[in-house]
Amino acid sequence: MRALRITSLVLLIGGFLLEGKSQGFETIFGSEEVLRIRLETAMDPLLSDRSDTTDYQGATIRFEQGGKKITRKALVKIRGNFRRDPNNCAFPPIRLKIPKKEAKGTLFQGHTKFKLVTHCQLETYVLKEYLLYKLYQRLSPWSYQVRLAKITYRDSEKGVPTETAFAFFIEDEKPISERMKAKEIKSDAWEDPQISRKNLVKVATFEYMIGNLDWGVYKRKNLKIFQPEKGGPGFVTPYDFDFSGVVNASYTGIPQGFNRRKLRPLCYQPEETRAVRHEFLSQEKAFEDIVLNCRHLSKKARQEMWAYLSGFLEVLRDETATLALYEAACEY
Repeated sequence: MRALRITSLVLLIGGFLLEGKSQGFETIFGSEEVLRIRLETAMDPLLSDRSDTTDYQGATIRFEQGGKKITRKALVKIRGNFRRDPNNCAFPPIRLKIPKKEAKGTLFQGHTKFKLVTHCQLETYVLKEYLLYKLYQRLSPWSYQVRLAKITYRDSEKGVPTETAFAFFIEDEKPISERMKAKEIKSDAWEDPQISRKNLVKVATFEYMIGNLDWGVYKRKNLKIFQPEKGGPGFVTPYDFDFSGVVNASYTGIPQGFNRRKLRPLCYQPEETRAVRHEFLSQEKAFEDIVLNCRHLSKKARQEMWAYLSGFLEVLRDETATLALYEAACEY
């Protein structure tokens, strides 16, 4: 029995070590290093057509892996809703596809469809939003994997680089379904009672901590819903945090000083509040390290971001105040 337990432990540890690797080499989400890429495509057609009917166009991506320079064919198109509008973003977010045969043997193997969150107006917003994905990963396996990148965009028609900026890759929903043994729910009819209560309370608390009101289960606003293959309640995976108070992106048009911290009225039970309070406080040091160690952000931006987040964690340290806050968030 003892030998069996040791064997099981070895296999478990081996599984964690191999996560993010494919056939012996590191995959895109297996590293925290900034991925440096050159993306070549016809930039004028890509950036000028902001309609929601735009189609993919050919592109080439160039990067280094294992000391070797690699070139692969890809497809790109702009995406998004609010950030698609040229009045809001000079450089819109992008959807990137890499054919399986092109991805094979590279860090993209196993992940061929991505959302790219680009710099829109300022790189600071990109970096802050990236960090929020990393924070949520600490709280739940029902989360998106992300990878920070520094991308040089090169116009294939003019043969010149246009700009270089931070961006980050977000994985597609299919890998989440495979990883969590679940199916994505695409119905807009699901509501709060159909979601795992523990999962929903955690998401509501996270969105409150970051000051984000731009989400909801009904009509799947800025979240995806997954249901385990064995059935039961759904689980939500949040995304798009640029409207949060901690990112504080100017293009949102939200007035400075507007209170974006409003706890979703879910009629929280005291035991739920105590559980989520304990979980968030247990991650405080990890949260702090993630934010303050991001050297790509200015020291001032890091300190401001941490001050915003730690303001909520300070409230959590007072159990009585926390219980009162959650008890008040109830609609009858």
